[in-house]
Amino acid sequence: MNNEKSFLIVATRDFKPSVGGVAEYTHNLALSLKNAGHNVLVVSRTVDDSESFDLNAGYKIYRIKNNFFQEIINIKPENRFDYIIVNKCGSDWDKSFILSKLLRSKLCLIAHGLEITDTNNNQLKIKISLKHSNLVICNSSYTQEVVVNKGVKRKKTFILNPGVVADDTYDEKLYRTTIDRYHIDEEKTIILSLCRIVERKGLDTTISALSLIKKPITYIIAGEGPYLNELKKLAKSMQLTNILFIGSVTDEEKKVLYKLCDLYVMPNRILSNNDVEGFGITFLEANLYNKPVIGGRSGGVIDAIEDGKSGYLVDPYSVEDLKEKIAYLIENKKVSKNIGEYGKSRAENYFNWDYLIGKFLEYITK
Repeated sequence: MNNEKSFLIVATRDFKPSVGGVAEYTHNLALSLKNAGHNVLVVSRTVDDSESFDLNAGYKIYRIKNNFFQEIINIKPENRFDYIIVNKCGSDWDKSFILSKLLRSKLCLIAHGLEITDTNNNQLKIKISLKHSNLVICNSSYTQEVVVNKGVKRKKTFILNPGVVADDTYDEKLYRTTIDRYHIDEEKTIILSLCRIVERKGLDTTISALSLIKKPITYIIAGEGPYLNELKKLAKSMQLTNILFIGSVTDEEKKVLYKLCDLYVMPNRILSNNDVEGFGITFLEANLYNKPVIGGRSGGVIDAIEDGKSGYLVDPYSVEDLKEKIAYLIENKKVSKNIGEYGKSRAENYFNWDYLIGKFLEYITK
């Protein structure tokens, strides 16, 4: 390949086999670049179960055991790296900056949103890292605006949304087992929220909205997190018995839940400490199963949901707005079906990694 490039991806934190949005994003970025015919090396730290993951990753991974800089400087690539990509703003950026100068490589920084807006992080270090990077890859248009507001020129930024794998399969036996285990009545409308249970997800707003809808509904909340007890207390205070808190789920169980539900809801909001949803990949995952989605008009979710087409964006602080959208989709089955089908087509065509990485490569090579 005449345009073959060599990429070093620095992922000392938030990388597989650890779970989470940043880890998944980094893995898919590396795999997609490799599948597109480029040389890729990911540098990360040694963690439990990393050896088994590395064997099947689909690209080269170098695990660091001790000093990051001392070990990484000893890597001898077949050719110099064209790009060094740091998978999270502020994460070992200073060492990567020095490395890029030594290897004469262009330095790219991935911005996900929260690490920049969180006031608990070192804002001076983040501002310096943004300023001295050759390119800032932003996971959403919201994050791009945050980066630009930090003083980065817009032409030095590129939006690379997280992608999904076009897979709507599920385990039929597990599907039936799940229904039996939780005594789920499929005749009722099943609403799903699947996420880390933190305040910004807005699930308390969903519980409040459902208390106002006099329809046969089962609300499934899947996930763990520090805000879980608050949600349980709220549901109990409202005497709601139609909410299932099922805890953490496996990837196969996630697929079953997406297939099982009629509607996916997560009315995310920005908190006073600037805690924000950088994108919202679960909206696209639900779309892949032909499900309409509802999210908060906040943060990067405005990229994940095409309002009125793949789902609805609501005022994340308005119980009434959310209630109206949920009730509308329950009462209008044809509209719900059309939205789900459009969402599936949109996710498959415009949020698959091959398409996204193609746009990225086109940008950096023009």
